[in-house]
Amino acid sequence: MRRAVCPGSFDPVTNGHIDIVGRASTLFDEVVVAVGVNKSKSRLFTADERIEMLRESCAGFANVTVEGFSGLLTTFCEERGIHAIVKGLRAVSDFDYELQMAQMNASLADVETVFVPTSPEYSFLASSLVKEVATFGGDVSGLVPDFVHERRSRVQMRGVHFSMSGHDKSLEVYAGSGSVGKTEDSWPPPRRSNPPLPTLTAPCRGVARRGAGPASPGRSRAAGRRRRRRRSRPP
Repeated sequence: MRRAVCPGSFDPVTNGHIDIVGRASTLFDEVVVAVGVNKSKSRLFTADERIEMLRESCAGFANVTVEGFSGLLTTFCEERGIHAIVKGLRAVSDFDYELQMAQMNASLADVETVFVPTSPEYSFLASSLVKEVATFGGDVSGLVPDFVHERRSRVQMRGVHFSMSGHDKSLEVYAGSGSVGKTEDSWPPPRRSNPPLPTLTAPCRGVARRGAGPASPGRSRAAGRRRRRRRSRPP
């Protein structure tokens, strides 16, 4: 029996995930969707919620099961006799990272990675992008299953605000009281007060004598007339 695993965090599960799982189910006799459980990371949905949503999403595939896992994916595969890892690729940038992971996994266990190109209609879709759009009130109903969209709406009504931060797009969850809390990544950013401008003193015209204050305009004109008279005297 050919068995494969589709790993991921699935926070939340998107239509792109379901597309990859469905296509993998036609290539293998059994497909296990492995939901990563990492308690050190904050998630929009708990591990149990994500597993429940995936089971509902994959109910139409008779040969697909859903399980949670923690630790190394290769250990999960060895314990269940799985020798293939299915990963979806959206762009060349995905391949650069996934190739490195595939080579590492192959060095740890007897597993091969099968890359499945994402369908064109889902090539832009990612869980992090869905969360970011939803954070700012965008409509994501066409990007996730209907029941996932309803669950996300209930999460926001409970006063939980999620936002993207950092290059790794890690999720931060903030408990509130029914309203969106203010974070360092909130928009618009707080206005910064401008530093006070230096006080400029207008320069005085004329030439000041050494050790004296600035020359007055009258003195400077008198000095100029004396210089002109000296220049006009015959030698």
